[in-house]
Amino acid sequence: PPGTGKSQTIANMIGDYLARGERVLLVCDKRVALDVVYYRLDRLGLGQLCAVVHDAQSDQRELYRGVRDQLDGLVEAQVSAS
Repeated sequence: PPGTGKSQTIANMIGDYLARGERVLLVCDKRVALDVVYYRLDRLGLGQLCAVVHDAQSDQRELYRGVRDQLDGLVEAQVSAS
């Protein structure tokens, strides 16, 4: 039922796995559930590590753009560190 802490528990588990350098895939039947977990992860500062896909066709371009931006940021960080 609502208000039992499911989303918070899932966000905590995902955060734990990410802190250990592991990857996580969360799949839900309900779009709202994905949004709530993403919101909680974003508030923890982990939003940039997440890719939310509600519809594989319509979200594909934005997903690829986000991945490209992250990769570009890594290259820039390596160049400035040198």
